Amino acid sequence: AVLNAFVDATLRSLRGADAKVWLILYRDTKPNGLVQVSDTDMGRRSGMHRRSVMRARARLASMGLLRVVRRGGLRLGASVYR
Repeated sequence: AVLNAFVDATLRSLRGADAKVWLILYRDTKPNGLVQVSDTDMGRRSGMHRRSVMRARARLASMGLLRVVRRGGLRLGASVYR
């Protein structure tokens, strides 16, 4: 249902990079609604530069399609999103 709603109502308003990042996050989401993944990993998997992933992730958050639960970093591991 979530994927259908995304495709029907949201996909047309996104850039290609935004859609790639959203799909990676959606696919990796655990049953508790959280996903933990790094920008570097999303870049590798999507074929995009890490900076492009960061910009896409910021746009998704500004649209309310993504929420940062815990920001990762060096020695902290990957960020967690909902």
